[in-house]
Amino acid sequence: MSQSFECGIRTASDDLEHVFRLRNYSFSTWRVAETKSSCGCTIVGEIPTAVSPFGILQVPLRMNLKEKNGKFESSVALSFTDGQTANLVLTGEYYPEVSTSIELGKIRRGTDCGTYHLPVNDFSEKVRSVDALDDQVIDAALIEKKGIGKLVNFRIAADAPSGAFQTLVRIVGERDLTPIEISISGQV
Repeated sequence: MSQSFECGIRTASDDLEHVFRLRNYSFSTWRVAETKSSCGCTIVGEIPTAVSPFGILQVPLRMNLKEKNGKFESSVALSFTDGQTANLVLTGEYYPEVSTSIELGKIRRGTDCGTYHLPVNDFSEKVRSVDALDDQVIDAALIEKKGIGKLVNFRIAADAPSGAFQTLVRIVGERDLTPIEISISGQV
């Protein structure tokens, strides 16, 4: 048996929580032998070890979104003592809000550095420009995404010079509100 939950597009960095409900349609008691997550970001909450015939097994899952960027999928496999299995799948998209500084660490030329959600309260109007002040190192591009609003994508330039770098990306609104400045540092 298999169930999936599509959480849609998320921008808040809170953990994603969902409870799967599996009904035991058999005349025998289910006994949970093992739970196994596809990654360390998804945790199975407390579940009963046995489910009576025609009872419901509630499986709470909590997924840490902090390390995600873009589309994600995580699954949990349940094994029962009678040999049955269940696969529970969480899918969706997550874009963290852009912060005032991003540390990339070591990164290669031409590498995508991630896509970030612009804070809606600051940029509910149109964005006029997204400019990297040192475009020899960082390319910045605005992305409009239906249902989520404005995203900005950062990419290391294909011809970026080797070594440590620190640069600013400035995002300016159409009405010239105070721009958001993002400090990006790392090493090419």
